[in-house]
Amino acid sequence: MKNPLMTSFRKRLALVMIFFSMAPIFLFGIYAYDDLSDQRKEAYEHSYYYAFSNDLQKLVLWLESRKLNAISDGKLHFLSDKAQENTGIRNGRYYEIIREGSKAYEQLEVLLEKQNQQNHTEGRQSLTKVINFNTSERIADDRTLIYFYFKDQELSTGKNYYIKEEVHLRELIGAVEKALDDQFVSYTIFVNERTLFSQNKQTALDPYNAYYNRDAFTTVSSGDQEFMGIYEGNDIMNIHVAAYRDYTSAVKQIQKYQTEFFIKVMIAGLIGIFTSLFLARKINYPIQKLKQAVEDILNGHIESRILVEQQDEFGQIYESFNHLAEIETSNYKKMIDSGEVIGEKNKQLIELNGELQMAYEHLSEAMTQLEVSKSKQEALINNIGELIWTMDAEGIITFVNQSVLEKLGYEASEFIEQPIQQFVSELENGDSVELLMDQMQYVDLENISVYFSKKGTDEKAFMLMNTKRIFEDMTLKSIQGFARTITDDWMIHHMTLRRNKEMEIAGQISWVLANNILLDELSNEIVKKIEQLLHPDLCLIGLITEGKAEIANIGGSYAPQIGSIRLTVESERFIAQLESQKLIRSSVFQDYFSVSNEAVYEAIQEYVLLPLKFDHKIIGFFGIASSRTFSDSDLKVLKIIANQSAVAIDKAQLYKKLKEEYLNTIRVLATAVEAKDAYTEGHSYRVSKFAKLIAEKLAHSEEFVEEIEISGILHDIGKIGIFDEILTKRGMLSEEEYQAIQQHPAIGFKITAPIKLSQPIIDGILLHHKRYDLKGYPVDICIEELPLAAGIIGVADAIDAMSSTRSYSDAKPLAVAMREIEKHRGGQFHPEAADAVLAIYREDSEKLLQIINEEI
Repeated sequence: MKNPLMTSFRKRLALVMIFFSMAPIFLFGIYAYDDLSDQRKEAYEHSYYYAFSNDLQKLVLWLESRKLNAISDGKLHFLSDKAQENTGIRNGRYYEIIREGSKAYEQLEVLLEKQNQQNHTEGRQSLTKVINFNTSERIADDRTLIYFYFKDQELSTGKNYYIKEEVHLRELIGAVEKALDDQFVSYTIFVNERTLFSQNKQTALDPYNAYYNRDAFTTVSSGDQEFMGIYEGNDIMNIHVAAYRDYTSAVKQIQKYQTEFFIKVMIAGLIGIFTSLFLARKINYPIQKLKQAVEDILNGHIESRILVEQQDEFGQIYESFNHLAEIETSNYKKMIDSGEVIGEKNKQLIELNGELQMAYEHLSEAMTQLEVSKSKQEALINNIGELIWTMDAEGIITFVNQSVLEKLGYEASEFIEQPIQQFVSELENGDSVELLMDQMQYVDLENISVYFSKKGTDEKAFMLMNTKRIFEDMTLKSIQGFARTITDDWMIHHMTLRRNKEMEIAGQISWVLANNILLDELSNEIVKKIEQLLHPDLCLIGLITEGKAEIANIGGSYAPQIGSIRLTVESERFIAQLESQKLIRSSVFQDYFSVSNEAVYEAIQEYVLLPLKFDHKIIGFFGIASSRTFSDSDLKVLKIIANQSAVAIDKAQLYKKLKEEYLNTIRVLATAVEAKDAYTEGHSYRVSKFAKLIAEKLAHSEEFVEEIEISGILHDIGKIGIFDEILTKRGMLSEEEYQAIQQHPAIGFKITAPIKLSQPIIDGILLHHKRYDLKGYPVDICIEELPLAAGIIGVADAIDAMSSTRSYSDAKPLAVAMREIEKHRGGQFHPEAADAVLAIYREDSEKLLQIINEEI
């Protein structure tokens, strides 16, 4: 029985229309339900998180102020009249100075080292201790003290000291609850990453969930309630708080939104179904009318026609049907008349078939003659004195002439159905036979010097090989090969061409070495040229600095396969062997080098180590390894390259040293400016780091990145000409003071003008406060567009200003700073620089946070 659905067009049409009307609705509904629900949930969570985090920032700022006050107490103590005493009170706070050389100082040093080892930290300059704390009762009273020790250095004597400040636990609890504003469910105070005090209104919440998820927020469900927990604090004082708040109302809002959205989608779906059914019925009516007319004609009513009532597309179909019916009626009458004509044509076809039979007999005779010609051709090929063969597309030999017996001692039958690489032992240029086989598949080879193995002996036949590919219907069917014995004249000509090529590449190496002063680029170019000239499977270049040997760069076909590589001998012994032997040549690669892929050891047949000497001192070394043996000519060329490279490497190392000294000088200038204002300490360093990240993200040249780094260090050098009382003023500046501050870019330009710095550095110093819309200052400078260098420094300067504490504002989270950059992109900030730093933030925000949190 036929399926009614398959025999009814109207039903199929209705289903199709329902599907194509409902599918977008439901697909969009599902997508929107998931996507919008996730977006709404994420928006609620982040909104709640930012509000929660901003409240806890009050605690962070309180801790930061206690830290800064402790540092200030120490510095001001040595400037006071009581500098020889060890204790004091400043602004109502008790502090104590523990000087270097005292027994208490030595005990604190031991505690600090132990803390660094336990926490896997290096260079931490502070530690925290808890005194009079009863862990069993968890009582927060006035007996419980938190001592904070910060290590600093007295400028007049150069000796270190610890400044000791105390914080009462009750005072800390008050600061926590003031920051949380009584909206917390629970909170836990950690000191030295250990629980000190807990206040729980909801016992189901574990403070360690927030503790281990300290970089973001954590959510916890308990019954029908939802809680959010975050972790904040001060790493220097090592005091942190894990707190939870109830955000059940936000979750219920999301659930309500999901229910309403589902109902709307279902209503839209029902409307789509009823509309599809109605339209399917309307569309099917003309088709049903056409179907009835066709059935009438099939039943013998040839004169049946459809009444055309309207001139739309179906009216045109009806007219075409009527016209077709008239044609078929006429054809039916003609078909009867054509029957007699077809009978006559059939007789003619029988006569033609007889003629074709005779032609086939003539063709068979011609094929017999062709076979005779083929036999004569094979006899001719077998008598040719050179080696001729054919292979299939896989390199399997299908035919070889009889010269194989004369040249190699094999019978022709021993070659058939064997791979050609079984008889080609090696190539004159040192390439592998497998590579030669791959090349045959894609190119026709000409005059390739190869060695064929002779039967029953180690002797080899040196021959010149050519190949030709044969295609059928664009598909490789076979490969024809031809090899002839190489004469002495050809060998002389071949060697002359090779030496000319070696001299040409050696000249190119000389030019590269003479015109490259960047050490990394230089070592990379040297490796590339050695690969081009000697074709080693592994090539490496190493540098010797301060008596230590290190591998700088590697290349060759084995380079991607070796994994890690290192020296297996100590640097002193390795350098001594280079000095005594001058050239090390061996087949045991692992005597000097270790690689993670040990299969490379078996592949390497020989390696050579050659020292790089300049001014009677070894400054580096070359190493080349291969699956073949190096010739004396190869070693001679390598020595020439080594002599040239030693001079170039020494020049590059000198340039690198001069550049580092130049940058250090610039950093000293910037430090001198920042010493006038404690709030901007390290500002130029951080701006330089931010700017360097942005320039590298924009994929500019190494030279431009270096110029941007220098410009970031020097951008505020002009502040050395601004009065200290203006730079260190707390609060808002007056109009006159603000105008004075606006002069620092011009002052910086005047200070650095005699140095003849590059244009990008000058742009960063002079125009870093110029906006992309050309507002800002200096106001008296007219430019058509903001240079990219100035735009990069401007963005970097703004990030550090927002993310650090100033005399006129508190530090903001990095996320807030990024929103400001995105908001003012194209107005205040150069769009290319803004896009670059936003991309860095999205891909790896930790890079920016490391600069912000780095201690200078």
